[in-house]
Amino acid sequence: MRNPLQHKFHPVYSLAILRKPAILCVVPLLAALTRLDLPALLTALWQELALISALLVMGLVLWHGAGWQLQNGRLTFRRTLFTLQWQESFSAEDLAFVAVRRCWYLRPIGAVRLEFSTERGATRHLYLSRSAAEALADRLLPAEATVRDLTPSPADRLVLALLNCDLFATVVLLAVSLRNISDFMGRRWTQEMAQTGLHTIEGVLGHWLPLGLSGLASVLLLLTAFTLLLAFSRTSGYHVFLGRTTVRCTGGLLSPTRWVLRRECITCADLRRTPMARLVKRYPLFLSVGGYTGNAVLLCSGLQDPTLPCLFPDAVFPQPAKHPGKRRSPVPFLWAPVLLLAVCAALLLAGAHRPGILPYAGRLLWLPMAAGVVWLWIALEGWRGDCLVQTACGLPAVCTTHRLTHHHICILRRPAAVRWQNPFSRRVGRCELRLGLPGRRAISLHSLRLADCDCLFDSSQEEVN
Repeated sequence: MRNPLQHKFHPVYSLAILRKPAILCVVPLLAALTRLDLPALLTALWQELALISALLVMGLVLWHGAGWQLQNGRLTFRRTLFTLQWQESFSAEDLAFVAVRRCWYLRPIGAVRLEFSTERGATRHLYLSRSAAEALADRLLPAEATVRDLTPSPADRLVLALLNCDLFATVVLLAVSLRNISDFMGRRWTQEMAQTGLHTIEGVLGHWLPLGLSGLASVLLLLTAFTLLLAFSRTSGYHVFLGRTTVRCTGGLLSPTRWVLRRECITCADLRRTPMARLVKRYPLFLSVGGYTGNAVLLCSGLQDPTLPCLFPDAVFPQPAKHPGKRRSPVPFLWAPVLLLAVCAALLLAGAHRPGILPYAGRLLWLPMAAGVVWLWIALEGWRGDCLVQTACGLPAVCTTHRLTHHHICILRRPAAVRWQNPFSRRVGRCELRLGLPGRRAISLHSLRLADCDCLFDSSQEEVN
């Protein structure tokens, strides 16, 4: 007798497993287009039709032999192709994260993407009907009664959308700069830009930029607006509910998403201080659970935010070190921004010496030079403040800098650690450290004192000299 919990995947499953082989369908068409031959193009179209038909038949065969069942707390996938059979099983107790995503391109056909991740970092996704996906998610990781509602306010939702939109953050920084110089250039110029919109911006850019780049800047502005709309759609209706052992989040306009994670399976929490977050003084908190590292979950006012003890009672988010210690090498921190500034300065000198070679060097290089100055300032902060501390429970907490972002990371699982020394760092008693976390995430720390890293190493850890 067939098990009542055994079900078929949604038919879109057959298209999902054949998306990579479908690239082969483009090969005959490209060969015909490169020769500009009409008979060859017609022949390629017939070949395309034959390949697509064969892929559809193969997809239907694979879909017919595939299914899933939930029995005795174990989720089992079964794929059958003629006499061959593949089977994979997961225990519901090992799951750390379950998400139901109603993607905008799947909603018209009634399909839903179900994602889950185990505590060890294994991730899988299924394509099911909406009712089957929601019922399976409730069985795998049931949502508990709400202990505390951590839903952000409307203002925080706006900030969360801006922080999730990396491209727009740069434009906002530019807008702040334009606002600061508006007194020098006159309020009328700013009002005209606000009234006439993109056409005035394109005209201003066309006056200051060479031919062709003004149109490119307009396209970038349109892409920025599109990215902002996507960020707003992700944070629309965003709610966060804290249970006794789970965290549940819902939200999204184009692709409504509902996900639940186990609090005990959180591997690390990352509080990020980006340039945009510093302006608004609201810092996003990212959680890593198994193989999941998604968008920001919460907004915090700082390291002492009262929300953090509710999520992590025993967690410690490290403060930047006030004194980096003697003989800390600045090279791993400063080489990239210094190289960027040196290249821009060399191009400016070349343009000033021979204007005919680089006629627009002065107009184009001020943006990368400004970015290089900000990068250098943040890198200096990282050189002075990056550190690794040991918490009371024996786990490490990290304060590190990556590009333009400061990361305050609280690690809740013992990570894999590798440290190595070169002749110069061995002489001053320092080392390079790399921490490996579940979900293929790695954290690199530069020029740390050996004594600070000793807490990570025992007989099972690795050290490279």
